Amino acid sequence: MIWRSLTNAYSMISELIRVPLRFELWECLASLPEFQSIKEVPYFDQQDDWSSLHDEIFHRQAIANSGIYLNRSNQLGTSEEELSRIYCRWSFPWQEYGASLSDLSVQSHLLAHLCLYTSQHSGRGMSVAIEEQREFLSRHVLPWIFCYCTTLTVYGNEFYRAVAEFMVTTMSVHCQELGITQCPQETDTELATLEFSSLRQLAEWIGSHSQSGFFLARHSIISIGRKLGLAVGFGNRIDLLENIFSEALHYSSWAAVIEELITFSHGWQSILECYHNEGSQRWRLKNMATRRLLRAFQMPSPSDHI
Repeated sequence: MIWRSLTNAYSMISELIRVPLRFELWECLASLPEFQSIKEVPYFDQQDDWSSLHDEIFHRQAIANSGIYLNRSNQLGTSEEELSRIYCRWSFPWQEYGASLSDLSVQSHLLAHLCLYTSQHSGRGMSVAIEEQREFLSRHVLPWIFCYCTTLTVYGNEFYRAVAEFMVTTMSVHCQELGITQCPQETDTELATLEFSSLRQLAEWIGSHSQSGFFLARHSIISIGRKLGLAVGFGNRIDLLENIFSEALHYSSWAAVIEELITFSHGWQSILECYHNEGSQRWRLKNMATRRLLRAFQMPSPSDHI
């Protein structure tokens, strides 16, 4: 019974990430505990509104649905070739989803596929499918999923915050069923030994959530600049951060910029603390370490550090 439930859950997660909410899917979700607290029931008279919201969250906010990029070398220790071999081994038609092999919507559908296979087989076939799920979750999903869900909670509306909670619940139940008790850890550089030779290097650190432990969307960076009266300029997220840092030095607003980043990090931490598991612990530690780094840069002048 648990495998059928997980099959349905992962199928819904895949669709929620891939396309805007449909009325038929909402009818399935509405009875689930994670969605009971939603005060404003979604209306579907104007489907364009849901399409716009989905585009805002998953595209314009730059919430990446892929976990392969998460470490410093832009690889999670796996490759798309490895994912391709897994998909081929299980005759999984990932090309039909119009997304990369490492996209969470594709990975969720593979997990639904494996759970369904498990529910239909016994003996060695069932054992092989369970082992594949255990390996796939541990290597390809768990190292980054809690950061992803926190990002969705921070930048999503009430409905997508419930989606994030639904994802965490589903994967926690799945891990318990598979006997996964701890998320694989990666070795992090000791922050105390970090040296930044330029504002660009500091911006790259803060802007990389695999290093800082939190994700600053483009509009969040722009909001900080506008709040403090600093020119943001143009470019990608790293460019914008570097521009703000440079402006802050020029206009004696450095301490205020760092305080804004610390405040943002605290908000992120409060969400991560709601996830009582090993996977989120790693991101909490990254987040706390980055706040220590930021406080070290807050006073005295950053020129003493960079």
